[in-house]
Amino acid sequence: MIAPLAAAAALLLVAPPASGPAPTPASASNPARTAPAAEPPELAEVRARIRTLEDQLRKVLQQQADLSQQRRQLEGELELARLRVRESEVALQQVRGAETAAIAAAETAQKDLTAAADRLRTQITVLAVLGRAGLTPLIYHAVLGGEDIQHRVTVLRTLVRDQEAHRVEMERLAETRATALANLSQRRQQSEEASSTVQERRNELDRTRTRVVAQLAELERQRRASAVALAHARA
Repeated sequence: MIAPLAAAAALLLVAPPASGPAPTPASASNPARTAPAAEPPELAEVRARIRTLEDQLRKVLQQQADLSQQRRQLEGELELARLRVRESEVALQQVRGAETAAIAAAETAQKDLTAAADRLRTQITVLAVLGRAGLTPLIYHAVLGGEDIQHRVTVLRTLVRDQEAHRVEMERLAETRATALANLSQRRQQSEEASSTVQERRNELDRTRTRVVAQLAELERQRRASAVALAHARA
């Protein structure tokens, strides 16, 4: 008797209750509670419109920023061309000032050389008159005239030394004149090159100005179109 009763009690403990189905988790019994709710069509349309407008605004603003950057670049190129012209003009002024100084130096050297040549020519003429027949006539006339022979000879030697000094001076002044002329030639060449550079840069400035003005006009057209697009996007 005890064994059948124990077996029956064991079966009652293990077996589920006979009434009703077994309990299940809430999520399994009601899936609709965890699935996202469908977005209303009107809300979805508004949000799509917002995303589209934001993309349009970003594009328009970026385009305007690019146009502004291009405008600054073009204005910088034009200003750089102006400064290069000014630089070449200042350099030309300096070169022409140096050329003017070289001209004055060459003229002074020429005057000094001419004056030295005149002095040497006078010395040669005096020596030719006094020493045409040698020292004998000088001594003879000194004896007859009661003059100091040594004095006559000293005067003649002094004239000879002066002639040599004038000749050395002539050589020095000739070298100075040659140097001044070479410097003047160099300065004139530099002046011509500087003048050519000024003209080239002025021509480049004209070309740059024409190009920049045309490109700025195109940028202005694009800016206005971008402004219209931005206004439409915000409307």
